Amino acid sequence: MEQGVARPSLEWVAEEVPVAVSINGISQAVMMTTPSMLEEFAVGFALSEGIVPSFEHITDIEVQDGCREGKVVELTVSSESFWHFKQRRRSLIGRTGCGICGIESLEQFDQPLKPLPTTQTFDMGNYAKCLPYLERAERVGHLTGCTHAAVWVSASGEILGAA
Repeated sequence: MEQGVARPSLEWVAEEVPVAVSINGISQAVMMTTPSMLEEFAVGFALSEGIVPSFEHITDIEVQDGCREGKVVELTVSSESFWHFKQRRRSLIGRTGCGICGIESLEQFDQPLKPLPTTQTFDMGNYAKCLPYLERAERVGHLTGCTHAAVWVSASGEILGAA
């Protein structure tokens, strides 16, 4: 092979689209994600952000085409969850990464974080059990090197699912 000569190669690129999550008709957040498993993505978002306390509070999920090839996932939630949602509207601050994604203004950037109450423990040995499962679940990430997967693990270490 000659030095300095470019050679063609095959690269995989993950497709991403903007996805808006809407709660009972009110837009909550727009995120970039792969356009698959959008219902599961929105349910996980609603649970992890505390919009609903459990899946039973979601009464309907509808995925629609949005502008610029984006998607809208409309969650219909119980009246109790919707009331709580409206009380704490737009408290989405990125839980991972730099922590800036999702804030509404720069003034929010320098706010102290409230400590979470310690309500359960998780044996760190469970992480070692989960990693091989996570690697199998992250098929697109293996091809592209740029996507993420999630594994749902109970407090006792039981693997409940992955996406």
